[in-house]
Amino acid sequence: MKYTLHDTFNRTLISRHRTLEGAVKAGLFHARAVRRANGQNSYIPTEIRCDGRRLDDDQVESMQSISYWIQTGGAR
Repeated sequence: MKYTLHDTFNRTLISRHRTLEGAVKAGLFHARAVRRANGQNSYIPTEIRCDGRRLDDDQVESMQSISYWIQTGGAR
């Protein structure tokens, strides 16, 4: 399976990944870079696709929360 991260506003491919976790982490990294460069309230809408098909939002959101939890060191 191949996962891709797409910018839906500009209709461009941002990155390619072997795992869903890699695509989600890249999405979080991209979102932070956009906010850092353009201000706290800015964003670019993105979506993750698997072999060309859009993934279910529930899958992506659950992986985002896991990825965020790992990056911040978990709840303390």
